[in-house]
Amino acid sequence: MNIVTVDYSMATQSYDIFFSGCKMTVHCQDCHNEEAWDFNCGTRYDLWLKKIGSDFKAFGGVIKKIFLLGGEPLDQDRENLLEFIRILREDLEIKHDIWLFTRFELNTIPDEIKQYFSHIKCGMYRPELSTADNIQYGVKLATSNQKIYARGIDY
Repeated sequence: MNIVTVDYSMATQSYDIFFSGCKMTVHCQDCHNEEAWDFNCGTRYDLWLKKIGSDFKAFGGVIKKIFLLGGEPLDQDRENLLEFIRILREDLEIKHDIWLFTRFELNTIPDEIKQYFSHIKCGMYRPELSTADNIQYGVKLATSNQKIYARGIDY
């Protein structure tokens, strides 16, 4: 499992972690991150842990949440993804809410995965459904079919 990059978004006050790899045979038209389709792009996730830990030590006060994006996070090896989240929580002691951004619908995501996320953004990008007013939980979504679900409210 590789990470392409990490960054901080001032707009959402989020620490964004971009995984590489997307298994779709026909990718989303106008994908926002087509560079991350290739699973070989980026660097092994374990090599990012030192940077992620130091970023949270230095800037944790301005970070409000963690976004896991892609590629497609749910196309990663499930055990590696769960181990990564465990390391964030236990080894790095990061307590921030973790959000998942996925093309999958909520009912197709196993409970074993859902339990680790405070919010899950579901739905493929569909350019024919573009909208400027789909704002949920402070996040602007690109298309009207996308939805953010909150743990304890929606699942």
